[in-house]
Amino acid sequence: MECEILEQLMRSRGRAVSRDSLSIHLYDRLTSPFDRSVDTHVSRLRRKMGTGRNMIMSVRGVGYQLRCSESGEE
Repeated sequence: MECEILEQLMRSRGRAVSRDSLSIHLYDRLTSPFDRSVDTHVSRLRRKMGTGRNMIMSVRGVGYQLRCSESGEE
């Protein structure tokens, strides 16, 4: 699941990807307000990325975004 999330973020390079979009891609369903499965997978992915963990940004009210570089520059 983490690889699928990373792939979706990489394909959207620099744009925010909604939690609903990730959930549809992963589970073929929308998320409910209490469903934290996508967030859990993103958390595990960040942990595995080590020093690159800051490349995945949370975009409040939207979802997640992959920065092109750790400094935020493209």
